[in-house]
Order: sequence, then structure tokens, then C-alpha cells
Amino acid sequence: NRSYTAAKNTLTTAQDSALAMYLYHFLQLHPRAWIIGHNQLVPKACPSFDVPEWLRRHGFPEQNIYVKPKLNNRNEKIYNNFARKLVASDSI
Repeated sequence: NRSYTAAKNTLTTAQDSALAMYLYHFLQLHPRAWIIGHNQLVPKACPSFDVPEWLRRHGFPEQNIYVKPKLNNRNEKIYNNFARKLVASDSI
């Protein structure tokens, strides 16, 4: 697992609350969606916080929290290639 603690979370309390409210509303419309941080797909610091931990702290259901699957070396390469293409396509 990669750690992204180098970047500082600069969300204000109001921004933090607004993000949580937005995601609660989003999940009402899309109850089976996974919420995933950009930094869970590519080695970037954004967002500058641990998304799964933030979601749990805000009481989001585990079913909506993306956790990268454990993969063997071959499948890890396939997954990483897919993640790079997904991020590059601006689909997320």
C-alpha cells in the first residue's frame, strides 16, 4: 500500500462538510457506486488525504468505499495499466 501523507490536507471545515454532503447526495442517486481517491489509482498526492479513512470517519457505508483488490504480479500490471488509462481519459 502506498502512503500519501506527505501532502497536507488543506480542506477547511466548511469544505469538508460540503464534500461529505455532496457525496451523501451522490450516493442517494447511485447507491452502488464506489468512492475512490485519485491517489488510489495513480501515485499522486491528490486528494491530500486518505479517502477510505475520511469516508469511514464520515460514516459512509463500507460497500461504497473502494479498496484496491489484492492482485498477483500479472494482474497488478493489468490493473495499473487500466487505472492509468482511466485517469488519462478524465472519466473519473
